Amino acid sequence: MIDGGSQVRAMPERPRAARSLILATVFIDFLGIGLAYPVIPRLVQELMGSGIGEASVIYALLLSVYAITQFLCAPVVGGLSDRYGRRPVILGALFGLAVDYVLLSVAPTVWWLVLGRVAAGIFGATYTSANAYVADITPPERRAASFGVLGVTVGLGFIAGPALGGLLGAIDLRLPFMTAAAITLLNLTLGILLLPESLAPEHRRPLRFSRMNPVGAIRAVARFDVVLRLLPLFLTAQLVQQAVQALWVPYTTYRFGWSTAEVGVSFTVFAVGLILTQAGAVRPVVKRLGERRTLSVALVVMVAGMVIMGVAPTGAVMYAGILPYCAGLGLLGPAVQSSMSRALPRDEQGLLMGTITSLIAPTAIVAPPIANGIFALFIRPDAGLLVPGAPFFVASVLALLSFAYAVSRSESTERSSPSRLA
Repeated sequence: MIDGGSQVRAMPERPRAARSLILATVFIDFLGIGLAYPVIPRLVQELMGSGIGEASVIYALLLSVYAITQFLCAPVVGGLSDRYGRRPVILGALFGLAVDYVLLSVAPTVWWLVLGRVAAGIFGATYTSANAYVADITPPERRAASFGVLGVTVGLGFIAGPALGGLLGAIDLRLPFMTAAAITLLNLTLGILLLPESLAPEHRRPLRFSRMNPVGAIRAVARFDVVLRLLPLFLTAQLVQQAVQALWVPYTTYRFGWSTAEVGVSFTVFAVGLILTQAGAVRPVVKRLGERRTLSVALVVMVAGMVIMGVAPTGAVMYAGILPYCAGLGLLGPAVQSSMSRALPRDEQGLLMGTITSLIAPTAIVAPPIANGIFALFIRPDAGLLVPGAPFFVASVLALLSFAYAVSRSESTERSSPSRLA
């Protein structure tokens, strides 16, 4: 990793300016990642000299390789940021991503793309460290709102990146990678010049290799009751999100006969709904209701949205379900993340964020086949009961069960320790 510089002041004197810088870093980073998405399938097809069917299999492999690498490496990144500070880890990750994009822009074979996805998974550390950075510089009572804004920033990067990547890819399939490399190098330069360190030396902790793997990291954060109670709810929300995204095209095509353009519009509505919720609703709702009640309201609203989408007889009703689903999901994630963050000391924020990032990856691996498998099972001609919306109903039940677990564990904790905060 690039040296963060011992002369860089820890704990920024101007937290608002530091927050703006880290948000800019995350936006530019995810813009660069999004640039590559539209062209990778076509580049695979070009390098293989095959049809879209064979290329789609390799493309799926590339997605899985990235997710698996993130799962294995995110706790390592979190541990390094707790030991050496957020700044050097972020800068090192940006340098690694820039090199990765350069290599992908000249990749002569598919195996270079596989290597590139592995490198992207290893160096895709800015989000993990950015979450820890935000926790460092934000008072506990305002973290939910800050995490929401961070989620908005990621969403904006993913919206702008693929759109720009598609335009550049129409000129040359390699051009998005070159552009991503240039943007990432710009991001790195801004970070070196302007990004202060957020974790003071006295708040850093020695490296413990037993925690720098997914299993060890989970054990380390699970000793905090709030984390043990809310982590299943967080993972369920991620499973639901991944499942709905993977199911959306086949479900809406089957139920309503939506065209590619109509599906694209609906995805835009999804993105805008999540962004508006996280940008404008998280802070006032959490301020008014508190994190615990916000979790309850968010879950009920999200489940209501999924039930509506599962029974929707028309596309218009489907859109009526999108809105509460996005509102609930947009509130749930930041509130859960903030509650867990408040339970851990400053020198373990990187460990927590690395664990969270690591655990998101398996949801991206298992949710799509499960959701689409349930969908296929319930629309078969020989199915005893034709229920196309079955995946939405199963997801709703899982969300309610994880919430019931969180509530029951909270009540148990309060009985054993009445003075302890939930």
